[in-house]
Order: sequence, then C-alpha cells, then structure tokens
Amino acid sequence: MQSKVSKEYGIEGKKGLLYAFKRVVEDALARPLDLKKDFNDRLIFQKSVLIAKRYGLPLEYEYNFYLYGPYSTQLANDYFNTEPDESGSPPSLPPSFREEEFKASYVMKKYSLL
Repeated sequence: MQSKVSKEYGIEGKKGLLYAFKRVVEDALARPLDLKKDFNDRLIFQKSVLIAKRYGLPLEYEYNFYLYGPYSTQLANDYFNTEPDESGSPPSLPPSFREEEFKASYVMKKYSLL
C-alpha cells in the first residue's frame, strides 16, 4: 500500500523531501549530518523526522520502540540506500511544514549541543 506522501510526491519525491528535511536539520544544528558514518547523527535524524511530523512534515514512517527510543527501519533504509540528487535545484518542503517553529523547538536546541 502506497503512503499519502508517495502518492503525492512519488517515491523519488519522498526521497527528495527526506533530503530537503535533512538540510533543515543541518541548518538548525549549524553543522552537517553524516547519516552513513555517525551513529549520533542517525539518532538525531531519526528523532527529528518523528518530531517534525508535529510541525507538518508529511513524511510517514512507522516507528517502533528500540534501544535508544523510537526507530524507523524504513527511514534507516531510505537514508542508507539512497543518494541525494545533487543535479538541479533541491526539492522544497511543502508549505504545511512549519520550518521556523521546528528549528526553534527545544529539541533542536538540545541536539545542537551534542
């Protein structure tokens, strides 16, 4: 069954949204994330995607409780098995995502200290 995001943006569009959101997290943290090599960066990103749903991010991943809290295997597969398309302009996040509220959230301020 296709998710609402996949129907609206397509599979490639979903990956584009994921990488567009990654840039938002990097901007909020004022540093790049290395999702393939750094465990703490993956942990931050997993939690950020889940929390961003409250701010209107339309990425729909299923989470299970894991050793370090909520974890999405599907999300991990998406960021491990895809490379961002650096050609052309980066995709934009939908207007429903309240980016500035997300960046100002306590959680992002906490993660920036890691």
